[in-house]
This record gives sequence, C-alpha cells and structure tokens, in this order.
Amino acid sequence: IDIIPEGSHSTGEDTIIVCVYNTVILAPDMGPGYEYKWDNHSPDETFQVSTTGIGFDMQTHWLRVENEETGCYDTAYITIVFSFAECVGIPSLNSFAFVKIYPNPAGGLFNILLKGIESEVSIEVIAMNGQPVYNDKFFPLSADEIIRVIDIKNYPVGIYFVRLICDDFIHVEKIIKH
Repeated sequence: IDIIPEGSHSTGEDTIIVCVYNTVILAPDMGPGYEYKWDNHSPDETFQVSTTGIGFDMQTHWLRVENEETGCYDTAYITIVFSFAECVGIPSLNSFAFVKIYPNPAGGLFNILLKGIESEVSIEVIAMNGQPVYNDKFFPLSADEIIRVIDIKNYPVGIYFVRLICDDFIHVEKIIKH
C-alpha cells in the first residue's frame, strides 16, 4: 500500500514533511474491490490530514486495506511532519550553514555538527507522539565548526525528530534510538 502523496518531500518510506499550512490528502492507488479502514475508523478511500498552522506538528496515521474477494489485507503507516521549514518564503538551511547529526542510529547520544551559524540556536528533540524530550539553546561563539551532544539515553527506543531553529534556517531531521 503506498499512501505517500505524489510530489511530497519524503524523508523515508513512511515519513513526509509538509508546510504547516498545507492539507494532505492520503489516497492509496488500489482500484475497485477493496475495503478501507483508516485509524479514525473511516471507511473512505481517501483521508484528509491537516494541522492548526500554529506550529510544528507530527501525526502518524494508518490504513488497513482488505480485498473484498480474497479476504487478504495489509496495513500501511505514514508519519506526517508539519514544519514551517517547508513553507514557501521560509528558508531551510542557508548555503553557508551546515548541519550533520551522527551517529544515526545510536543508543541515545547524538552529535550535532554545526558550521556557519552565527545566531542563537534552539535544539529540540521530539518523540513520535509529539512530546518534546530534549531542549537546549546556545549561542555559537563563532561561525566555526562546533559540536553539541544531545542525550536521550533515558527515553524509549524509537524514532525521534531533531528540530534546529535559528535566525537563518529551520532544520528537521529524523533520528533513531536503538
């Protein structure tokens, strides 16, 4: 089952990033003869997803599709990240800045390599349920290369999102804690 909308910015086979002002229509390309059940129990073939537009949001949805004739079924999951970084007119990473998060996956300690950033940086790690698990703010002393370490060892294994915000850009990246 493929429910990732065509033309969307995908960060993996089950995650897309869209502007906070967008509405996403999820529609599997299955054809006739199928029964649909979305996570909100809707039997419709399509599912409309949006957010408030106020700020960053993550939503995970699932779809169960069953072939009415054979009884065979499958389930697909999708995570939609609503981010200002995907909105037109709000820049993502500028051409002079560089961000690298490593190792990924990791056991809970992640390094964030930053270069070319000259304004205050806010780092937030967000769990899949949308709850922040780590926050940090700092002001780089220069635009030279710096490394910040984030520690989420005390949180469950799973997928998290790191959001970096400064005057020049917003950067969101998926990390995996194993």
